Amino acid sequence: MGGTALDRLYGRSPLAERLCRLTAGYECFNLIAVVLLPEYRTAAFIGHHAVTCFLGASLSSVPLCVGELFSAAGLEALVEASKPPFVLLFLLLRTAYWPYVSAGFWQDSLWALAKPRDRAHSLVAYAALLGANVFLTGLQVFWTGQICAAVGEALGQQ
Repeated sequence: MGGTALDRLYGRSPLAERLCRLTAGYECFNLIAVVLLPEYRTAAFIGHHAVTCFLGASLSSVPLCVGELFSAAGLEALVEASKPPFVLLFLLLRTAYWPYVSAGFWQDSLWALAKPRDRAHSLVAYAALLGANVFLTGLQVFWTGQICAAVGEALGQQ
């Protein structure tokens, strides 16, 4: 979304609203799954799905979830086939693009917080969103390291 910082922070985007609703529903399902399934019941997974449910943003996980469906169906060859698209989307969206978007969000947020009475509708909302951004960015860095290590290991085995 272009325009001014005010437009980016408060502008309406019907497409973004629809994507957020769809993603939030998807992440509600994921949140329930990670709470109920012991192998996924970790603070990182629960936190990630709770925050992305709140924010409505997690497109790169779609191939990962497709791989989980293949795994549940016992289709291991298809599980392996779902890994490269996940890695590619993760590295492109979460590792490369996320910091760019985050920096823009921080810049716009700090602009709004410089004159909170005129520009910020809620200091609590800004604190929550900026805190969520720090949390998710930390997870992206952590998971990028894990993915790169796994890719390196897989390439070393070939």
